[in-house]
Order: sequence, then C-alpha cells, then structure tokens
Amino acid sequence: MPADHPIRISIGCAQYKPEDDNLGELVRRADEAMYEAKLAGRNRVMTAR
Repeated sequence: MPADHPIRISIGCAQYKPEDDNLGELVRRADEAMYEAKLAGRNRVMTAR
C-alpha cells in the first residue's frame, strides 16, 4: 500500500444495557460514539456513555 494513502479509523463502541428497548438504541449509541471519535481527532476508539 502506498505511503501517501494513510488509513485512518474511528470506532464507536456501546455495551448492551438491560434497559435498552431494542437493538436500534444500541446501534445509535455506538454511532454517536463513533462521531465523537471523529471529532476528537480521528484514529480513536470511543465508548458510549
């Protein structure tokens, strides 16, 4: 892979909570954490609160 094409990754993680009503809520929190990672400077892993 050429050095002039760096790969960057931002990951959002969420842990299932018993009070989650559906899978959509879990995915929404993980998605929100991913965008927090991007805003924090990319190349990060953020966990949903």
